[in-house]
Amino acid sequence: PLVLADVGMMERVLQNLLENAIKYTPQNGTVQVDVKKQINALEVNISNTGAGINENDLPNIFNRYYKVSNTTTQATSTGLGLAIVKNILDIHNITIHVHSQTNALTTFTFSLPFAASYN
Repeated sequence: PLVLADVGMMERVLQNLLENAIKYTPQNGTVQVDVKKQINALEVNISNTGAGINENDLPNIFNRYYKVSNTTTQATSTGLGLAIVKNILDIHNITIHVHSQTNALTTFTFSLPFAASYN
């Protein structure tokens, strides 16, 4: 379905979320992308298995240069990827949600509104 969003910016959002998911997924782990058609929007969920994000880190993960404290991988990060994601989605007036449990699944979710011609 057609959605109201800048294509290039949404490509960057997906790229950053997928790169993070891959970076923090251990060997033999899983990265999953789900797209679900809702009533007025397309819901996008990007999930990965791994160490998860500590509850204390969750309020800060979208801040520039913030790096989570409980990572068990050797991955390096600038702390900019999620800040860029948040900024782009803010420009589009879209909220992103994250749900994470230690040593379980981490999921980032946002919804893209359908274009008026699609409804």
